[in-house]
Amino acid sequence: MTGRTLGAAVIGLGQVGPVHARVLGELPGVRLVNVCDLVEERAEQAAERFGAERWSTDYSALLEDDEIDVVFVCTPDHLHREPCVAVAQAGKHLFVEKPLASTLEDADAIIGAAEGAGVVFTVGHVFRFDLNFAKIKEAASEPEFGEPLSCYGRQSTTAADAHYLGGRVGINFYASVHSMDAMGWFLEARPTSVHAEAVKDRIYEEVGKPDGVWTLIRFEGGKVGCDEAFWCLPAPLGEWDKPAPWASAFTMGDCRLELIGSKSAINLEYPPTSLRLLDPDGWKFPDTTMAPLLHGSLAGAFREQIVHFLRCVENGTAPLVRPAEARQAMELAIAAELSVERGETVELPLT
Repeated sequence: MTGRTLGAAVIGLGQVGPVHARVLGELPGVRLVNVCDLVEERAEQAAERFGAERWSTDYSALLEDDEIDVVFVCTPDHLHREPCVAVAQAGKHLFVEKPLASTLEDADAIIGAAEGAGVVFTVGHVFRFDLNFAKIKEAASEPEFGEPLSCYGRQSTTAADAHYLGGRVGINFYASVHSMDAMGWFLEARPTSVHAEAVKDRIYEEVGKPDGVWTLIRFEGGKVGCDEAFWCLPAPLGEWDKPAPWASAFTMGDCRLELIGSKSAINLEYPPTSLRLLDPDGWKFPDTTMAPLLHGSLAGAFREQIVHFLRCVENGTAPLVRPAEARQAMELAIAAELSVERGETVELPLT
């Protein structure tokens, strides 16, 4: 980071908030001024761990703090609207974790508040800042690739993630929204319809959400996207009630992507590494994906998206992830769930 020191705050310290707090505490040119969570112990411990100057259990204190320039909202998605609107109306630049919201009404309220306040605003679709996905976008933009025609994405993670969320959301909002954003990014076309089919087995019986969903998305110009997402892979015994580790879909599961163009094709199997260690307990695969440790600090895509956002704030430039794109990914996730519920194709846009 360059220029003046920016004051930052994080709201929500559950699953991914601590990742943001740690990165902000490690970045030069940034002061982690405040970390906020409804659970007092969690907020106090995060402040001590990540070097925040203050901690709070009520985010309203952040809104009047002139030392805070940027706020990262990392609450559960159904609790995004209130803090995001308040942060924007307070004139502070806003980063909110994906998905943008859980309803289109909430999404539009957040976007409207940010646009009305004129603050820099983005949504944490972290795939766009991973080197592999960025290279796919770069390659697909070359004339040699031709016109992007079709995109397939797979995200399979463990049952620990499903149990941690306990039925609050389904796999479409938790994982598919990543692929759905990537599809829109790569295909550069507006989606027109969604048809989804669900597999309901053990996870469905235990938490009330499908074990997995296959989603077919049609885009303008005859382009097609297909998303496969499951969260029923085996998890270590005794891990059901613990927070799923961020990037668990990559360190413990299976992520793949295939992009077909009129002249070429790109295939990705993730994690993209053959690095492995063997010790008396068996093979170990060090994390080299979204948020790996490098020389004692967090590196990878989570760090890169935060650095990008802060640079946009400093320079007054538009972030890579535009609000309308984040809304589209969320709309696709909603449409997939509606398609499963109704047993029919859902036309877009949703009303």
